Amino acid sequence: MVVPRATTPDPGATGHGRGTAMPVRDAAARRGGEPAPLRVALVGLGPKGLFALERLLDRAAGAPLDVVAYEPHPVPGAGPVYDPSQPAYLRMNNAAVHVDLWWPGNATVPAHERRSFAAWDAGRHGDPGAFVPRAAVGRYLADGLATVLRHADPATTVRVVRARVVDVRRVDGGRGGHAGTAPGAPGPAGGAADDATTWSVTTDDGGTAVHDEVLLATGHVRPTGTAAPADRAPGPTIPAVFPVDVHLGPDAVPAGAVVAVRGFALTAIDAALALTEGRGGRFVPATVAHRLRYEPGPDGVAAVVPFSRTGLPMVAKPAHDLHRDVAGLDAVGEAGRARVRALGGGSVGTVEGLRDAVAATAGAALVAVGSPCDPGVPAARLRDGDPVDEPAVEQLARSLDVAVGARPPGAEWALGHAWRTIYPAVVERLGGTALDLAGWDAFRALAARLERIAFGPSAENVAKLLALVEAGVVDLTHVAGGSVHPVRARDPDDASAVPPRATVRSVPGGVRSGALVRSAAGERAVDVVVDAVLSAPGVPAEDDGPVARLVRRGELRLLPGRRGLDVGPGGACRDAAGDRVPGLSAIGRPTEDVVIGHDTLSRTLHRQADEWARRVVAVAVAAGGPGAAHAPVPAQDAAPARRAGPTEHPRPTDDARPRVGDPA
Repeated sequence: MVVPRATTPDPGATGHGRGTAMPVRDAAARRGGEPAPLRVALVGLGPKGLFALERLLDRAAGAPLDVVAYEPHPVPGAGPVYDPSQPAYLRMNNAAVHVDLWWPGNATVPAHERRSFAAWDAGRHGDPGAFVPRAAVGRYLADGLATVLRHADPATTVRVVRARVVDVRRVDGGRGGHAGTAPGAPGPAGGAADDATTWSVTTDDGGTAVHDEVLLATGHVRPTGTAAPADRAPGPTIPAVFPVDVHLGPDAVPAGAVVAVRGFALTAIDAALALTEGRGGRFVPATVAHRLRYEPGPDGVAAVVPFSRTGLPMVAKPAHDLHRDVAGLDAVGEAGRARVRALGGGSVGTVEGLRDAVAATAGAALVAVGSPCDPGVPAARLRDGDPVDEPAVEQLARSLDVAVGARPPGAEWALGHAWRTIYPAVVERLGGTALDLAGWDAFRALAARLERIAFGPSAENVAKLLALVEAGVVDLTHVAGGSVHPVRARDPDDASAVPPRATVRSVPGGVRSGALVRSAAGERAVDVVVDAVLSAPGVPAEDDGPVARLVRRGELRLLPGRRGLDVGPGGACRDAAGDRVPGLSAIGRPTEDVVIGHDTLSRTLHRQADEWARRVVAVAVAAGGPGAAHAPVPAQDAAPARRAGPTEHPRPTDDARPRVGDPA
């Protein structure tokens, strides 16, 4: 049979029509009488869904599969986080050299087409150590999806449907038929531990289809609520930063406004850049080599006022090549990972052992790079806590100097380096149910402290933030312990509407102040409040998507103290009794805490996508349909060796903070 020419998604396209199927890979027509293929649904085709699809199509080897990927974003593969249309000033906090969408050992796509981002980009956005625009990575991911689909086996059909899945429901009565047909119709024979269950997938355009296997890869939870118009008082609040052109454009935040920003992590920095550089401002070199000076544009805001619980900043991530050639540093990392893997127990004592491993690795790293800092200082820093009395601007400036090699590394650098280096072993040793509730609470507290100094922004973005502070645009007066308080709209003749000491401002367009930011340092009237704290990973309380609905119906469970779904190998979901839910799996953010550290583009940090693909192909082969006869049941091969580069975990710390509603 001749396989029809495949149609692949355009990385720069704006959409394919709501609710319509995009036939990105058609299979050859099947001979009459052949059993229907196994029907597989991917709920979400951002990076994690793409990684799962790559593994599935690589392992398929003739197994009859009918795959439908549901993705509301117009650029599948990239998704909203890596939207190719977003501004170039929104950058990765990870060096380009660490971005590679291909699973080691892929046998379906020719080697010359399995390019890392750095090879694909060919220096267009800088050298491999550059922190490149997220939009460029989005184009790379979308191009990778097109490559994956181009080399799909003819026995496999893949369709991408541009729609948001709103619900997934169990359908009892047996597998059968093609996707969208009634359960119980003739279908794949055999196999059949899961034959009693199929799954109905409903989309926001009212469409419904039935699938034998469903993989939940839903990614970030959408913010709840809608942005209030900036001229509505009291307390106009914008519930999210992204996409910045929608939430932080001039229609939502007028030029000249004073803007309170809840949070002081990566997303808050992006918000500050959107309101300055995104409004025509620019950064130019300052007299100090690695510092910048800000020149405002015509449409910028008057001030950005961050507020958070602690006021502790995320510190600059070191340049990729800093200390790269230091002899002995790799051995220090390997010793640290070995120490983590050897940890015993599963409670608070285990986490104390982890803390000691971090301190020892940090101390050894200081010795390896010849730092004048005493190697015992990192242990004291972990014991005594973070320097809450040091001004945030001084912490940022010091971290920038260290990140670019202008100052010798100290305890902060060493602890960040140690955490990045041993992180693969942490994921391996402490995921699942390795820790009891007390141990997990202790781990969360330790991880939150270390992620702030290990997975921070690029040195360039820290230099930009410092330039905004020096220009008086970013006001850090209330960053520590600040909170926002609404002020009811002021009638010009009613002074009682404004509390004593509050200053009501007017900005171009007639917007009136709707809130006060208060802290121990005083208060400041603001025009708009922007929430720059991302929804928590896992299944946050405010979520109303398909994963949350499955949890509320009792079909999936959360473990005590964990935010994400209880899953087993390959992301297999478990129900309230702890039993495997047939035909339902999850990977990525919905499983955070049970699987640690999902906010990464690393292909080697987690193996769930490959394990899932192996199982699904085995089920399809066991179904015994013609066309699968030559497809061997995949062997239980080992996962590839994990690369242990010191910067392979891109963007977790926004999400290590409390749920929306509690200042971060």
